[in-house]
Amino acid sequence: MKKLFTFIFILLMLLLTSCWNKRELDEMSIVYGVAIEKSKDNQNIEATFQVVNPNQLREKGGGETAPIQIITSEGKTVFDAIRNNIYQFDRKAFFYTNKVIVIDEELAKEGLIKILDILKRDQETMDTSKIVIAKGVSAREVLGIKIGIENIQGSYFEDIINNSIKHNTKSTVIDVLSFCKKCISNGINPIAGVVETIEQTNLPEVKAKGKTSKGIKYLGTAVFKEDRLVGFFDGFETRGLNWATRVIKDTIITFPLSEKKEALVTVEINNSKAKISPLIKNDSLFFNIDIKVEGKIGETTVPMDFSDTLILEKIKKVMNDEIEKEVKHSIKKAQKEFKSDVFGFGLALRRKHPDVWKIYKKDWDKEFSYVKYKVNVESKLKDSGLLFKKVK
Repeated sequence: MKKLFTFIFILLMLLLTSCWNKRELDEMSIVYGVAIEKSKDNQNIEATFQVVNPNQLREKGGGETAPIQIITSEGKTVFDAIRNNIYQFDRKAFFYTNKVIVIDEELAKEGLIKILDILKRDQETMDTSKIVIAKGVSAREVLGIKIGIENIQGSYFEDIINNSIKHNTKSTVIDVLSFCKKCISNGINPIAGVVETIEQTNLPEVKAKGKTSKGIKYLGTAVFKEDRLVGFFDGFETRGLNWATRVIKDTIITFPLSEKKEALVTVEINNSKAKISPLIKNDSLFFNIDIKVEGKIGETTVPMDFSDTLILEKIKKVMNDEIEKEVKHSIKKAQKEFKSDVFGFGLALRRKHPDVWKIYKKDWDKEFSYVKYKVNVESKLKDSGLLFKKVK
C-alpha cells in the first residue's frame, strides 16, 4: 500500500507540476530497476529496464498479470542501449523513480566511469540510485527475481538494501553520487554492494513450480581501485571494514568465550563509532584505528551470572579481540591482495597532514600496502537483560 501511495504521489506531481520537461503520462514508462551488462558476443552493451505497469498496481489483489515488465535493448554504448529501447517498447523510459542499478561483474572490471558518466549526465537519473555488482550471475537475471512481499521487484530490492543499512553490517550500500565522489577523491577507493542468486527450498504451502526457486542474497562488498573492480570482501570481511569506517546502530555479534566454543555469547550492538588517525613517527606513517562499541548481552548458550564483574569483563575482552581480528583481517586483504585503500587511510592523512599527503599521494596505493597501524577497541555493556543468570 505504501508503494502504491508513493506511485500515485509521483503521478500527481507530474500532472500538477509545470516544468520545462513535462511529458504526457501515457508516453512514459516508469523505471524501478536497471541492469547493465555486455552482450553475449561481448561487442555491445545491454541495458535492461524493470518497468512498472500502473494498471496492475491499481487492481485490487494485484491481478493475474505481473505489475512489471522487463525490457532489454542493445547498443554500442550505455546511452545508445538506453535509447534503443524505444524501438521495442511503446513508451520512453522515465528514470526519476529508479531504485537500483545492477552492473555485471565483468563489465565492472573494465571500469564504471564510462557507465556512470551517462547516468550522471542524464537529468532524469537519480543520484540516490543504489549501485550493486552482480557476482557470478547475469545482471539482467537479478532484476527478474522476487521472493519478498512487495509486488514490484525494484521495491523489494530497495527494501533489502534499506534493511542492510539499518541492521546488516555484512553488506555494503552506496549510491551513484557517493560512488562517483570516491572515484575522484584522493585517499580512498570506492566500494559497492554485491548480489548473488541462491536456490531456496519451497515450503509445501507455497504454490510454486518445482521444489526450489531462485532468490537473491545481498551480502559482501565489491572492492574497487579507482573505478575498476578488483575483488570482493565476503560477509565477515565486510563487517571488518564496517567496524573501522561506519557508524553502526543495530547489529549483533556472536563469539565463543573459550577455545572449546561451548559457551557462545551474542551481543546486540546499539552503537559503534570509529576514527582513523594518522601519526608521523620517525618520518614514518602510522595509523590508529579507535573503535568504541556499546551494546547489551542478548543471549548465552550456557548459564552465566552477569552480576559477576569478572564474567562481564571477560565477555568484553573476548568481544574486543574478535572485532580487532575482523578489522585486521579485512585490512590485510585490502593491503596485500587488492592494494586498494577502501578504508580511507589516505583520506585521513590528507585531512590532518596535507603537506605529508603531497609526498605520498602519487603512489598511495603502493604505500598503503605497507602502512602500519593499530586497532584499539573499547566496549561498554549497558545491561544484561532482566535476569542475571540464564534460565535453565
